[in-house]
Amino acid sequence: MNSRTAALILTILGAGLLFFLASGEAASAPGLMAGLIGIAAIWLASGKTRFVLAAISGLLWLAALVLAVFGSAAAVVGAIIGLAGSVLALAKGSQWPGFSSRYARASDLEDDGLISPRQMWESLDRGLDPTRKRDDD
Repeated sequence: MNSRTAALILTILGAGLLFFLASGEAASAPGLMAGLIGIAAIWLASGKTRFVLAAISGLLWLAALVLAVFGSAAAVVGAIIGLAGSVLALAKGSQWPGFSSRYARASDLEDDGLISPRQMWESLDRGLDPTRKRDDD
């Protein structure tokens, strides 16, 4: 199992424990928000965005852990597991692949090297292939 899968499993497991076993406690709100942001960081984001989302998720998991200390043991365990997922995303996230810009034209690339979704849809609406290079001839 690679580190990305492990971080995803830890994040989902931590949020799941808070949702199902400690849903009435104060720690569940920041924990569930941390889980959603953590999943976005692990699965959807790349580069600097991944790092920022993983850091926000880690801070929310810490807040959930502080609040869980006054609650049940299940909340503490869930917050610790979720925090481990965020720490793994922070430590190894720069090595994980992001969305590919393999088929994007150089003129359509944004600052981070990815094609903007708006440009992709506009070219498809015009009946153009956004992956095809323009001929200057």
